[in-house]
Amino acid sequence: MGVVMEVPKEGEESVSYICIKCGETIPYRHIATSPEIKCPNCGYRVLKKMRPPVVKVVKAR
Repeated sequence: MGVVMEVPKEGEESVSYICIKCGETIPYRHIATSPEIKCPNCGYRVLKKMRPPVVKVVKAR
């Protein structure tokens, strides 16, 4: 079973991932071009998507 990933559109900020084991930051373009999804530093295969530090405020009704 394959993994489906969204390709960032032109002009959009690229998504980055963090290796859970070593803390290395990996840009999406590196993951998209490599045959396997793994950290280039340590080879660990568990990556966490970085979230922007923006807090979304929703008005209660």
